[in-house]
Amino acid sequence: MQWLGLPAGLITGLFCAWLFGRLAYRRLSSQGPEILDIMRKGPQRDPVAVPAGGANAPATPARQDLPSGIAAVVGTLMTLGILSLVPQGIVALVLGSVHAKVYGWFLALHFSAPDRVLISTGFILAGLAMLAGAAAIAWTTRRRQRRTATVVSQLAESTLAV
Repeated sequence: MQWLGLPAGLITGLFCAWLFGRLAYRRLSSQGPEILDIMRKGPQRDPVAVPAGGANAPATPARQDLPSGIAAVVGTLMTLGILSLVPQGIVALVLGSVHAKVYGWFLALHFSAPDRVLISTGFILAGLAMLAGAAAIAWTTRRRQRRTATVVSQLAESTLAV
């Protein structure tokens, strides 16, 4: 049965290449100029969104992106959190509980049985802490940006009213 792996892989690869090539062809034929424009200029965003309450409602800023330094910290924490939680924590705990002989890059599996559980649990807790930290940093930064945008819009309204 192992010899079927090669033809199955080739057939799957050819099918995926055909399918995704066809999807790309359709998308480019219908939206090619717009995609090229976005690739050249980058995404164009309105600095101020349309007020939800009509013309007299204060304008709220459009979606705010995180500053690049904070985005790098959040991305790093999320990546390390996911790697700690899933493969080094949960997967290693499951593989250790079924006494799998696969060691690979799972750090906990290189230790004896009682230590495996402790190390896997530590990775799970560390991963959850990193993910929570990333979410907290992103949330507080966006909250601070919303407050600043609200103050700026209030100042702009009061300046226009004078």
